[in-house]
Amino acid sequence: AIEAKLDSTQIVCGSQVLGISKSQDYWQVQFKGGFVKANSLVLAIPPDKAAPLLRDVDADLSQTLATFTTTDAAILSLGYKDIDPSATLLDKAGSGVIVPKQESDSIRGITLSSKKWPNRANKNDLLIRVFGRAGVFEKLSLESASKLATDELNRILGLKVDPDLCKIQFWPKGSI
Repeated sequence: AIEAKLDSTQIVCGSQVLGISKSQDYWQVQFKGGFVKANSLVLAIPPDKAAPLLRDVDADLSQTLATFTTTDAAILSLGYKDIDPSATLLDKAGSGVIVPKQESDSIRGITLSSKKWPNRANKNDLLIRVFGRAGVFEKLSLESASKLATDELNRILGLKVDPDLCKIQFWPKGSI
């Protein structure tokens, strides 16, 4: 869909990148079946995949990327109906918070999705994404994960109700 709207952009899908090189004027991406020249390059891949591709382009960056470790990530999406944000810390929390380890063993961060993007929920409804610490939520059932996240949200944000909706997504090696 978005590809059709990009007039001067070439998108190659389903092909393994074999190499990346840079000249003074452009990037060249080599893949099975051909190559693409580009003014700019965005690598939206894990650091362990980017490091070898950038070895000949920028050795320091490649070495730095090679030192990154990734962990599995769990993201819980929670939905609440008819919430009064003034009764909690939600009205003061901006669009989310980073949660220090000493504050929670299970939650790394909280995004108030419906505050960040108001069109995602009705006026008094609330959508929250909870980013779990590695290895915590992956071991739990959906019900147990929801209870743990809800208990932590109650403590951290003063949210005193159970969610009307809970979904969980797991991203293997999805977090740095």
